[in-house]
Amino acid sequence: MSNSGDGEDEIEVDDPEDLHYDIDLSGDVTPVIGGDPPDWFTGADAQILFVMYTGLVLSPSIIAENTKVTRQTVSKRLDTLRAAGFVEKLDRGKYQITRDGAFVVSGDPDIYDESTDPDPNNSEE
Repeated sequence: MSNSGDGEDEIEVDDPEDLHYDIDLSGDVTPVIGGDPPDWFTGADAQILFVMYTGLVLSPSIIAENTKVTRQTVSKRLDTLRAAGFVEKLDRGKYQITRDGAFVVSGDPDIYDESTDPDPNNSEE
């Protein structure tokens, strides 16, 4: 921002003609997995983690509502993802993504580094 001298700040705005949006409103979203998923990782797993990447606590029914995966498949895959450490079961029927799961979705090494801390309760005094 620059000051124009009259007390108001000028804001530089992109020309809308220069902006190009490729928006797909069909509802068919293919998750982008940024990490290095294991060999057993399926498309259903990608969709589940993609929805769970919001950080919300979700049930298999809610996950199924937001993916193209049946509720039964979601439940089975959540067991597999939980065994791998990608999701955690918080309560009966309630799941949340872990940092390792978030790394698979985002490929963000900062998320992964935090998840590999041997003592997550370690705090500096």
